[in-house]
Amino acid sequence: MRKEEYMKCLAKRLKKLPKRDFDMAMEYFEEYFQEAGPDREEQAILDLGTPEEAASQIIVDIAARNGQEKGQKSLQRGFSAVWVGILAVLAAPVGIPLAASSIVLAVCLGASALLILISVILSVICVTAASIIGVGVGIYGMFLSPADGITILGLSLMLAGISAFAVWLIVKLINLVLRGLTRMFGKIIKKEAGK
Repeated sequence: MRKEEYMKCLAKRLKKLPKRDFDMAMEYFEEYFQEAGPDREEQAILDLGTPEEAASQIIVDIAARNGQEKGQKSLQRGFSAVWVGILAVLAAPVGIPLAASSIVLAVCLGASALLILISVILSVICVTAASIIGVGVGIYGMFLSPADGITILGLSLMLAGISAFAVWLIVKLINLVLRGLTRMFGKIIKKEAGK
C-alpha cells in the first residue's frame, strides 16, 4: 500500500468527522509521511497500522478529547461530541471481536499448556511407579535367574533416575513460567499505574 492509497482510505473512514477534526487528523498523517520521507513510506505505514485501525484510534481520541474539553456549552460543540461518540461506537465492531478473539486465544493457549503439564506429570508418576515395581521384580528375579533379575533391576533404576531428572526439570520449568508471568503482569500493572 502506498501513501496516496493509505490517505484515501483514511479520509474515507474519517469523512464523517467534523471538518475541523477531519482537517487536523489528515494534516497530522500528511506531516507524519513528510517527516518519514518517500524512502521510509512503507515503514511509516507499518508503524501507523491499517487505515481502519488508525481511523478508529483517531475517532476514539477525538471523542475523549471532546469529552474532556471545557466550554461545551454551545450546541454545535455538544452535537460534535455526540457525533464523534456515535462514530466511536460504530468503530467498536472492529475492536470488540479483536479483543474477544485475543482473550479466547489466551485462554486456549493457557489450557493447552496446563494439559501438557498435567500429562507430563502423570507420565512421570507412571514411570516412577513402574521403576519401583521393577526394582521389586528385579530383586525377586535375582533369586530365580540372576542375569534377568540384574537386568530388570538395572533398567528399573535407570527409569528411576530418568523420572527424578524429569521431576527436577518440571520444577525448574514451572518456576521459570511463574517468574515470566510475574514479570509480565508486573509490567502491565506498572504501565496502567503510569497512565
